[in-house]
This record gives sequence, C-alpha cells and structure tokens, in this order.
Amino acid sequence: MKKLILSLGVFAISISAFPCGGSWNYCSTVESSEPFEDDAIENCCAGTAVMLNDLCGDEDKLIIVTSNGPSSSCIGE
Repeated sequence: MKKLILSLGVFAISISAFPCGGSWNYCSTVESSEPFEDDAIENCCAGTAVMLNDLCGDEDKLIIVTSNGPSSSCIGE
C-alpha cells in the first residue's frame, strides 16, 4: 500500500511539473483517460504530443494537440 501511495504522489508531482509532452500513466481499470486528454487540450500548445500509457490494460493513446489550449502559455502566439 505504501508503494501505491508513493507511486501516486510521484505521478502527481510529475504531471504538475511537466504538464505538456512526454508520457503520462493511468490505469484504465480505475480511471478514464478523458481527464488527461482534456488537460492536454486545455493546457498545451499546438503540436504537443502526449503519450497516455495504460498501466492496467492495453488502451495506450497518443494525443496530439492541434491548437493552442486556452490555458496554455502560448495562447498569445
């Protein structure tokens, strides 16, 4: 149980520290990938690629943001 809590803590810090790009992990048996997809669209710049890795199944997804998100740092560009 301690390892699970520690893993979730590290995961939360990694998402907050590096919110756009790279790989994000989730577990499809516990949660949906939709919040991660929505976060990428809302907060990332056009052309950002985010790989959603399903640690509990085979629902890996590649999200490519097509336009600057309204909360992204590149909204004025």
